[in-house]
Amino acid sequence: KEKKEEEKWEGEEEEEVESESESESVMSLEEEDEMERESIAKERRKVIRLARELFSASIRQDSAKVALARAKLQAIANATTTNNKNIKSSSSSFVTNLSDPKQYKLHSHFYLGLHYDAMGQPDESKRCMKMALKACADRISGNGNDITL
Repeated sequence: KEKKEEEKWEGEEEEEVESESESESVMSLEEEDEMERESIAKERRKVIRLARELFSASIRQDSAKVALARAKLQAIANATTTNNKNIKSSSSSFVTNLSDPKQYKLHSHFYLGLHYDAMGQPDESKRCMKMALKACADRISGNGNDITL
């Protein structure tokens, strides 16, 4: 009879240990989420912050946040900019396009392409990556005509 009681107590102790470890892992996930939110909030680069929000929402399978972050990046990527600040250097024919000095369009298309690739949408990914290449070519040489969409 004593052995049965000892086994009963040991079983209860094991259950307590298991429930404690489960609550610790839940706490660590909550802490991890909070740390990630703080890290994203501290990010000062606009497009990088939006890309992190997009990928984090995808990992958590939060479709509303995915749609919102994707829409924000698409708005930046597809924004029309005025080219009233084109400067032609007197020493060469190099044209510098200053309408997007922080390269928001380039980075937005790039991160959207990465996201679509990660989500298994290769056609959208290719379209975004080509737009990123075109934005990069426009920035460097002023001519992105060699990249076909």
